[in-house]
Amino acid sequence: EGDKKEVKGYYVVRFGSLDENRFNLKDVRHILIKFEGGKYNSTTGQTTFTDAEKKAALEKAEKIYNEWVKSGASEEDFKDLVEEHSGDTASVEDGGLYENVYPGQMVEKFEDFCYDENRKAGDHGIVESTYGYHIMFYVGSRPVWDQYAREDLISQWANDLVMGTMEQHP
Repeated sequence: EGDKKEVKGYYVVRFGSLDENRFNLKDVRHILIKFEGGKYNSTTGQTTFTDAEKKAALEKAEKIYNEWVKSGASEEDFKDLVEEHSGDTASVEDGGLYENVYPGQMVEKFEDFCYDENRKAGDHGIVESTYGYHIMFYVGSRPVWDQYAREDLISQWANDLVMGTMEQHP
């Protein structure tokens, strides 16, 4: 009784929303051909590019894209081109891959490509964003609940491994 403490009071609980997770996560590879040059505006924090600067990036993207398509448009060849050409340093080591892309994560045109209702694995194209031109390769999708289930299963396996090790070596 000396260690027991009685607390009286109320909890206020506010329900925010319900998300049934009924969307698919997208996997996509891309090669970013950045706009070069531009004029930085320190007030807005934005860089604006001339039509000529945008055209130069588009021509470079189209050249890479067309050569890749002529060679057979394979995912393996695409991954090789990422290392050689992409300006997105965050995804270069993974062959330009972004996995588990969810709505609202990417810039609008990038996401529009991923979430086009007619998109199929192996689809490809070029889209413009505020960063430059993205040569896109759509890998596929899976329901978000599938990803959560995988993460929960892996977490359970890891927990079981740790607990088993602790029991064997107290």
